[in-house]
Amino acid sequence: MKQVKGGVTAAKGFEAASTAAGIKYKDRTDMALVYSQVPCVAAGTFTTNVVKAAPVKWDQQVVKSGAKAQAVVVNSGIANACTGAEGFGYCKDTADAAAKALNISADGVLIGSTGAWLKGEGWGNEEIDETLPIDKLTAGIKVLAGKKNDTLENGTEAAKAIMTTDTFPKELAVAIEVGGKTVTIGGMAKGSGMIHPNMCTMLAFITTDAVHVVAVSALSNIGKLVPVFFYRDRKLSERLALSIGMFTRGEVGAGVIFIALGYSLGGPALIISVLTLVLNLILTGGFVVWVKKLALKSCTPEA
Repeated sequence: MKQVKGGVTAAKGFEAASTAAGIKYKDRTDMALVYSQVPCVAAGTFTTNVVKAAPVKWDQQVVKSGAKAQAVVVNSGIANACTGAEGFGYCKDTADAAAKALNISADGVLIGSTGAWLKGEGWGNEEIDETLPIDKLTAGIKVLAGKKNDTLENGTEAAKAIMTTDTFPKELAVAIEVGGKTVTIGGMAKGSGMIHPNMCTMLAFITTDAVHVVAVSALSNIGKLVPVFFYRDRKLSERLALSIGMFTRGEVGAGVIFIALGYSLGGPALIISVLTLVLNLILTGGFVVWVKKLALKSCTPEA
């Protein structure tokens, strides 16, 4: 594993954007978008606190439903917290706005919200109302949709847009080799001393193109059958033995299992990886039998 440049856009297929929607301050980026070019499997770890903000409940609902996610919309400045049914309605409005702007399903929109929340009387008995301005939020989504791209710079700007008390943006990306192919995992987070206890109010978003390993696994196994269809000058038994021998390398299937379990991809990725590994093991045994028979036949003196 090695660290590479970037954050959420380092992994293939992910785009990001940021904008200054004026949620609380002027001329300060306060909205971020992370967008997947195709619907992807989503997993989440959430706070165990009894009191949960509306976006936490919304995201738990999305992840539990098994819906494929395609966008994450995050705002900073004013948190959608302690807002009850109204706040959950804001989540739906946000998801609907993102779905319309990005031409995706609202069921696949995840939401994050961070910042202060104030409503009541100030020191001078003045009325304070800093609830989330949903109109600015939905307007910001349209801007984000038009600005998104897959550059590393946009990923960094998205990390900056979700900052609150942070003194610097937090992003990281690493690359690992799986079955001879590079898999990238990128992420961004916000929070200054906010991770304890049990995630508390920290927000973190991770992207990975590890699902591409499934395609790599399938293609590599098809490639191992090449000797069967070529080398026609050799006997079929010899071609089969050569092809079966190529299946003894089971690291691709094992690698997909690791990715599927470690990053909660599950579903088809896990099924294909398990079947691939089982196939590798079975054909390894077949290879041994074939080679033994061919060896015995070649060593048997002719009458």
